[in-house]
Amino acid sequence: MYSTLNFETLSNEKIAPGTNGKIEIVLNSSIDTNYQITFDSKNIKPKNLKFNIKNDFTKYDTLEELENRLRGRLNRNKNKIICIEWSWDYEIDEYSDYQDTLDGMNIQEYNFDINILSY
Repeated sequence: MYSTLNFETLSNEKIAPGTNGKIEIVLNSSIDTNYQITFDSKNIKPKNLKFNIKNDFTKYDTLEELENRLRGRLNRNKNKIICIEWSWDYEIDEYSDYQDTLDGMNIQEYNFDINILSY
């Protein structure tokens, strides 16, 4: 996710509370097809790291919660860009600040796979 950072929010070259960015997934196909995008988290993510689909302000706690919204139809020889925004709000409340501190001590990096199924 580091490469997707909004570098204006960067804190000591790390993803941390107060940072945000986006993940752009570009789809294309030589045939008309349906698609589904899924994610497989490989480790624990920071609890206050949230995700949303661009122009939809519903926040999701995990990438996996987005999966039902990431399916559709892809027309032959057309590109479709799926933009997933992420944000880690800074000092929401006392509990969140405590959780951010714990996550910072216990999570070195958050890894996940992006899977695209065409059917």
